[in-house]
Amino acid sequence: MTAQAVPALEYQKAALVRSGAALDALQPHASRDLDAAFVGNPSVAGKAANGRTRAAIQAMQLESELRTNPDLRADRFVKAWRQLKASRESLKGWENEDARGKVEGRMKALATGIEKDPAMGAALARRAGDLGIGRQQALQWTPGSKSGDIGRELFARKLAASVSHHLVESLGRGRNLGMSL
Repeated sequence: MTAQAVPALEYQKAALVRSGAALDALQPHASRDLDAAFVGNPSVAGKAANGRTRAAIQAMQLESELRTNPDLRADRFVKAWRQLKASRESLKGWENEDARGKVEGRMKALATGIEKDPAMGAALARRAGDLGIGRQQALQWTPGSKSGDIGRELFARKLAASVSHHLVESLGRGRNLGMSL
């Protein structure tokens, strides 16, 4: 119903909750992975509704891998960042200021989201060059307590915040409004 911008009815919401619980009973987080797969590729939902579930299962497995593998999430982030950066660069001149501002807003939201995923932030720090921010914050040293867990987690959070900060800061540099002197 949401594809047609019609709100779901109460019995549909209840059925969705029940089916999600049944799916999660088979495999933890499966309903979240399937939902992410449908959001990422709406055509998969249509195929699954018509009984062709292979693509939905494959998309769900990919979402499961993305959820558990920070390097894959970093790959997805880099791809999205590059697309937004290309859009931003194509919007030169004062006449595109509003559109460029919207793209920059999306880029800032994407960058600040890194702090919510420290593992992906650490993976992005290793790929700082791909993001155009340099490797100055991509330290290779990992502090550790006796077990190493607490220190690594704190370091990953600090690293994610640093990558996020550098990306947001990079949006302010090199702003070309297309004005010539």
